[in-house]
Amino acid sequence: MNAFEQGPDPTREILGVEDLEQLRERSPERLYRHLDELRQRFLFGVERVEDEAWGGAFRVLLNRNIALHLVYGFDEEMPDLASLPQFCAMPDEERADTVLEHSQELDGAPLPGLIFYVEPFEFDELLRDASQVAEAYPGWDMLPDSYYLHSELVRWLGRTVLEHPQIAVEREFDFRLGVPGLVPGLPPGEQPLLSAEELIAQEAAGTYEPDPMPPERDEEDDDDDLQGMRSHPVEMG
Repeated sequence: MNAFEQGPDPTREILGVEDLEQLRERSPERLYRHLDELRQRFLFGVERVEDEAWGGAFRVLLNRNIALHLVYGFDEEMPDLASLPQFCAMPDEERADTVLEHSQELDGAPLPGLIFYVEPFEFDELLRDASQVAEAYPGWDMLPDSYYLHSELVRWLGRTVLEHPQIAVEREFDFRLGVPGLVPGLPPGEQPLLSAEELIAQEAAGTYEPDPMPPERDEEDDDDDLQGMRSHPVEMG
């Protein structure tokens, strides 16, 4: 039996990256509903940037807005505060559980930055979890936090990063980065319901506009879109 035929709402399952890609291509509105139903506090993605000259080991993107870099420490490419990414996590035993607020400049304007200091062993756990997410979901930056709810990375993001007042201010711009079928400024659960054909045609023509009264979609049609796909449990550690 197909995994999507085992329950009343198969999109509540944890999906693998191939299934997410198929949903985005074949039924974007179902994808956004899935993301919205499974997320508890945020959507996120992890990108490995270790091979780049600047940026630390991993970049964690929250709600397609806040980029938090996991940085080992200062080095030749990042010798001082001004050279760091805006938001960082860094290991430091003496400063662990504290946050350094600093100011940078962007095009002549002040840019507030933060360094979240963590215990070295905790930083290793964050790196381990980030590596697993990046490997399992390469190039995907809208994962529900519930996919990795028991990971140290997601727990730490929720209890430390999202609770900081400066991050709360930055979250006013959540979901402002556009993606095909995603209306800037709207969370996934409020996206208009378009068929894949309509969405692709409008995107290609450059005429996509949100519909204030989206049409209702037949649940049987949704189920047909999901035939042949499968769910994948994700384990940490």
